[in-house]
Amino acid sequence: MRERVTAIQAIMLAGGMKESARSSQILLFRKINSDTAEVKVLNLKRIKRTSDLENDLTLQAGDILLVPRDAISKIERGNSRDIADVKLLVQQKIITLDALDAAYQEVLTQLGQGRYPRLTPQRFVERYAAVRKLL
Repeated sequence: MRERVTAIQAIMLAGGMKESARSSQILLFRKINSDTAEVKVLNLKRIKRTSDLENDLTLQAGDILLVPRDAISKIERGNSRDIADVKLLVQQKIITLDALDAAYQEVLTQLGQGRYPRLTPQRFVERYAAVRKLL
């Protein structure tokens, strides 16, 4: 790309964010030199809500954006790496157990439709119970 591109523009050019994206904690990796990279956390959720586009970061050549999944999506997938990520989110107080439980209850009402078309209530209840025991 030869024009100025911001983080939001790059994400939109790549197809946008899925509902499972954690738009409040997008990581920007920027190479400083051959040995060092800088990592910035971008809160694009806040920018989208307030239309505060002047805070949208302009990307530089070589920048990499990582849009992580939210905790419920990680539980839905259920692999060991995702479960470890959820555990870390709780340990670092990025999400509380109460907030995780509230999100779980909200998702239960949406299973089999919209955001979670392939997930059955029984399978999700089992996965969440198993993960909750680990926390």
